Amino acid sequence: MSYPEHLSYLNPSTLCAWLGRFGFAPVTVRTTGFSLACLQRGVTSATPAEQCSDEQLRVRIERSRMLRAAKSTVNGALAIAGAGDTIKGYFELRG
Repeated sequence: MSYPEHLSYLNPSTLCAWLGRFGFAPVTVRTTGFSLACLQRGVTSATPAEQCSDEQLRVRIERSRMLRAAKSTVNGALAIAGAGDTIKGYFELRG
């Protein structure tokens, strides 16, 4: 699977269902983050990763305490809304 193919197949529900088939139970599953570079360009998830590079922005954010706090706040809101681009899941093997 390559970028952005995985974005088409997985969301929190499908990830839980897929892992459930192999005996895993979700402990927590949430979504966070989004690409500011893609958002600024009005780009969809079907665009190759190299056209949506956020690396320079990530470096700036990690160097600034205020920007890290803002990032944490945005990620918290995205997690509550289930609206982020990144799925973060913790699963346990049943049985």
